[in-house]
Amino acid sequence: MRDHDTPPLSATSVRYKRESPGRERWQTPRDTYLSGEGDCEDLSIYFARDLRLRGIPARVVIKRTHSGGLHAIVAAHVHGRVVLLDPSKARGM
Repeated sequence: MRDHDTPPLSATSVRYKRESPGRERWQTPRDTYLSGEGDCEDLSIYFARDLRLRGIPARVVIKRTHSGGLHAIVAAHVHGRVVLLDPSKARGM
C-alpha cells in the first residue's frame, strides 16, 4: 500500500494519541493508517492529503495554543477563503 492508496481519514478508525514526551515523529498517512493512531501533525498531514486529492488546496499549519504549546491544524482554501480545520478534535483529542 502506498500513501495515495490509503483510504481517506474519514473512512478509518484512526484515533488521536499524544506522543510520549521527548519523542517527535511525523508519520506519513500510510503509517498513521497502519498504526491506527497519530498525534496532531500526523492527523493533519493525513487530512490535508485527503483534501488535496479532492482538488481542495490545503496545507498543515502550526499554531500556538493558549497555554503556549504548539498544535498542528489544516488550512484549506474553500471558495476564496481560508478555513482552519482540526482533525485531532474529531479523533479524540
